[in-house]
Amino acid sequence: AAAAKGRYQVQVAALRTRAEAEKLAGELSARHSDHLGSRATSIDETVFGTMGTFYRVSVGPFASTGETDKACRAFKASGYDCLIVGK
Repeated sequence: AAAAKGRYQVQVAALRTRAEAEKLAGELSARHSDHLGSRATSIDETVFGTMGTFYRVSVGPFASTGETDKACRAFKASGYDCLIVGK
């Protein structure tokens, strides 16, 4: 399949450990392969001030907010969070 293109990502979680993030990314890929298509899950490490390091689990890219909204509805129905992020 052709690689997905677009300027939007959907963040589904920010977790405290890389192991938790990797587990969630795998579960998300397995449970929602129909919504992901050729999109990939990714894990980004970030530090939030004095709160420490978090690992953000995201999916993308998406070409439009219509696509992100559809994915978010599916993710939320499975108990995941959803934050749309533009590049």
